[in-house]
Amino acid sequence: MARLAPDDDDPVRVAVFDPAAAERDLAAAMAGAGSLFGVYLLAVYVIDDAELFGDGEVYWFSIPALVSARGDEARPSFARPFGARPISCGSKRWLGSVGLARPPLLAVVPDSGEFDALAIHLGILDDDGKPADVERALDDAAKAEGTGLAQVVQVVHRSLGSDGDDLLLEQRIQLARSARYGVGFITSVISKNARAYLVTKDELASEAWGPTAVAAGPGETIRFPSPILVGGRMAFFARGSEVAIAGVGALSDEAPFFNRAIDPSLAEAASAGLAVTSAGRSEILALYTPP
Repeated sequence: MARLAPDDDDPVRVAVFDPAAAERDLAAAMAGAGSLFGVYLLAVYVIDDAELFGDGEVYWFSIPALVSARGDEARPSFARPFGARPISCGSKRWLGSVGLARPPLLAVVPDSGEFDALAIHLGILDDDGKPADVERALDDAAKAEGTGLAQVVQVVHRSLGSDGDDLLLEQRIQLARSARYGVGFITSVISKNARAYLVTKDELASEAWGPTAVAAGPGETIRFPSPILVGGRMAFFARGSEVAIAGVGALSDEAPFFNRAIDPSLAEAASAGLAVTSAGRSEILALYTPP
């Protein structure tokens, strides 16, 4: 995904690990491999930054694990603890340390193997206590070999000293291999303070349109290079002003995504191109995954 427009803050600058390192992990995993699924953190929306005055200082971390039918856990071969340092973010704003142009790659998993699910523990916090050293915390997590996901998360919280911080969202997200980890669709997790959006791509087959900055009025058309096949999947995500996609619906900051199984009607419309109209400045991303 090429970067088309800057975010409120530079996700590469504030990331604890350079996203390029995760992309190198992906390239290594794909060498000689079959189907691989990449799980990305697409966006984070702060509903309430838990501050009485001024903006919060929001940071996040994620820890992945593969889970067997017996509940055994192991670290994926091509995944690492990820996160971003605290940055200023007020209520009802998108978190600038997660960008659509280069979303953090949280894990890469094969469509095979002895494990039945991928679990990702995601934490989003407002830094109220001592300054959060996310880099040190995730380094401690990476060294916590041979322990389960819950234990690694405890290591992270102890290292962060997060007792004095406001917990905006913390959740274990589990994606089943039997459902191909939700490939081609967006997954949302929500608390009273924040919403997070993840997407799973088939790294060999999924195609992205955008992210593209859209100004007020008509002008953009969503088209994919490959034929649109019935039985595939499409996902649409937008942030900023309200966006209308012909034949699909309207997206806004309160309802920013659609998942669609492709039926004959959508296949015909998408093959011709889906017109996009925006009420103002917005950013939109679309994903197509064939059956």
